[in-house]
Amino acid sequence: MNNALYLCLDQGGSSSRAMVFDGQGQCVAQSQLAVAEQRQGSRVEQDAAQLVTTLLSCAHAVVAQLSASQRAALTACGLVTQRSSLVAFNPVNGELLSPVLSWQDTRAAEYVPSSADDVQHIYQRTGLMANGHFSASKMCWLLQHNTAVKAAAQQKRLLLAPLACYLAYGLLANKPLVVDRGNASRTLLLDVATGQWCPQMLALWGLSLDYLPSLVVSDATIGQLELGDLSLPMKLLTGDQCAAAFAQGELQPQQLSINMGTGAFLLNPVANTACRNGLLNSIVHWSSQAYYCLEGTVNGAGVALQSVAQQTDVKDVALPLDACLHLADNQPENMPLFINTISGLGSPDWRSDIAAEFIHDELANKTLCLAAVAESIVFLLQRNIECISSENKHLSFITVSGGLSRSDALCQRLSDVSGLRVERSTMVEASARGAAFLLAGKPAQWPHTIERVFTPQDNRLLLQRYQQWRTALLQRLQH
Repeated sequence: MNNALYLCLDQGGSSSRAMVFDGQGQCVAQSQLAVAEQRQGSRVEQDAAQLVTTLLSCAHAVVAQLSASQRAALTACGLVTQRSSLVAFNPVNGELLSPVLSWQDTRAAEYVPSSADDVQHIYQRTGLMANGHFSASKMCWLLQHNTAVKAAAQQKRLLLAPLACYLAYGLLANKPLVVDRGNASRTLLLDVATGQWCPQMLALWGLSLDYLPSLVVSDATIGQLELGDLSLPMKLLTGDQCAAAFAQGELQPQQLSINMGTGAFLLNPVANTACRNGLLNSIVHWSSQAYYCLEGTVNGAGVALQSVAQQTDVKDVALPLDACLHLADNQPENMPLFINTISGLGSPDWRSDIAAEFIHDELANKTLCLAAVAESIVFLLQRNIECISSENKHLSFITVSGGLSRSDALCQRLSDVSGLRVERSTMVEASARGAAFLLAGKPAQWPHTIERVFTPQDNRLLLQRYQQWRTALLQRLQH
């Protein structure tokens, strides 16, 4: 099986992607399509049918790039998806009853229990903070406000499903109604220790088990993906960040993995389900054994840059971050700070009531403002690194992936602020490569693909700005 190839389908917030990997983690073909997102205030929605269509289009396109021998070597496929995103549909006929409510959507925050006892109970049971980003509150909102969902509930023809469940249903010939535990754990309804739907959480949220799909292990064979005359078993269903943790192979306790895309997520493996410091305890793989990671969450990464670029009329959001940050190095006296609460503060604070704002921006131009947003991402990451470091004294290096990791200046700042070595992979699409590692059976000889290493430099001005930013954020958190 040394010549086996694996098809990895990766559905993210901004695009759908299909990539084919060999058993050594080398990408041999890929295809990508952008997907739409509708934003209005706290609402962030997507069209579930479009997500299925774009995934299928990418799968057909990537297979068309392969030679006959490569097509013959395709062994299995896997699907990695946005976690915490939710869609309602009729399990009998597949009719969509709602748009996808994105993980970024916080319209249902009012449904989140606020008593200290409930919050602590949720944290200990599910590994998550009680927060509107996760799915349970979205389920409550749909049952109250969506007429089609209410009618389907009365007719007992309703699934309130993690996005992964609907995508697998839409892609596979046998129409499975299942979800893996990594995605299921983002609902606030799964017991993180047992890996089962939790009766106490269902009761707390007032939700029925009938609304939820069946649970499967991450590497269950859940059906066949039909691509013309090609039929591939789907042998992996998991979350995008879950898979990203495995991009460089087996998890290492001294390694902190940071995947920086629409949001930025920090993952460090742990042996148990204890939760502390506002960090999450996340299931990243559930098979013959359960793999857990302490997780930090920065909601406003790429989406913050896009949002500010649009507000400040910076036409080219792809304006190289390095150019912005180099200008900041040359004009440190004019650098503003940015209180980055785009999409709400994630860990360790979990607050959605603090306004995003620039500080000391009187002398700043648009480019410096964009640089300040980029630095705020680094600063939010560092707040989480400090929390994770307090739990894991052996943390020694960071691996970075995702679109934002392409910026040398951003990676160098992360190293300077954290005091840790930062390794950047040649393959920034960590979710797909991690999926390939899992599909290949977690081979012991999985090559590391480190393209560049950043080591901490003496950057006193950056550290000063971090302390000023941190003080300003804490002042806002106390009000």
